[in-house]
Amino acid sequence: MMMAFSKESQTAAAMLLVVVLLLAAEAAAADEKACMSSIVSLMPCLPYTENKAPEPSAPCCRNLAQVVQSQPICLCAVLDGEASQWMGIPVNVSRALALPPACSVQTPPTSECNCT
Repeated sequence: MMMAFSKESQTAAAMLLVVVLLLAAEAAAADEKACMSSIVSLMPCLPYTENKAPEPSAPCCRNLAQVVQSQPICLCAVLDGEASQWMGIPVNVSRALALPPACSVQTPPTSECNCT
């Protein structure tokens, strides 16, 4: 059985959808702003994650430990590709996942990220 909705109901639903989408976009922008400094602090890790260095540098490991302590959720942005979009720098996820053990830094499980 199909229900017929009035034009006013359809308009209200469309407006609600637009508001929800705008709020989601705003939340994503807030996440980007909140995590940007943490992601930038991991720039010393690029030689390792780009496979140009056999081991991460001391500044890389220090900064990684600091991000894990202060904003661990920002590491999800690296794993799900958001940080690559923000920064315009591709991230080798396999090498990024190898970074915490290489630095002897304990991170939360990747299952806490909502990425695939």
